[in-house]
Amino acid sequence: MYAELRELLYDAEEHYLKSEEIDKLRQNVESLKERLAIYKELRNREIDIFQAIANQLEKELDPTEVQQLPELIVHWAKIVRYVAMGMLLNSNEFIQRRILEWITPVRQAHNRVSLDEQVYKLLYSELKNLLPEQQWQIWQPFIVQVEQTMLRANETEVA
Repeated sequence: MYAELRELLYDAEEHYLKSEEIDKLRQNVESLKERLAIYKELRNREIDIFQAIANQLEKELDPTEVQQLPELIVHWAKIVRYVAMGMLLNSNEFIQRRILEWITPVRQAHNRVSLDEQVYKLLYSELKNLLPEQQWQIWQPFIVQVEQTMLRANETEVA
């Protein structure tokens, strides 16, 4: 969206927007309303989302892994915030760049791939239950991108 809007603004400097450009602008504005609603829902429910994940992980993890839980939850809350901003901007590039810049050193410092995968699965489930279907359809590709980025990072690290 951001790149498209920027392009439309640049085009508008050269000429009045054509009908199809105005339609594209309208779609972007209408989409932004829904994206803002998702962003606010995630912001307002962040504690509930991650408390549910932490509660579930406390049941599933061994005591040594539970010690990593606070740091793990903070880490994933930051990921969701990045993804939410990327979703708001409708920018997969933003997510890719931010996640890769940030996750690679963190993953190298902490060997917790299976814990990250567990959090991702719980997070995916929590958000799928939280968001209405229309919002989930907007959100889902962005959160899946995190999984794909992390799995690719794992594959790269293993190779």
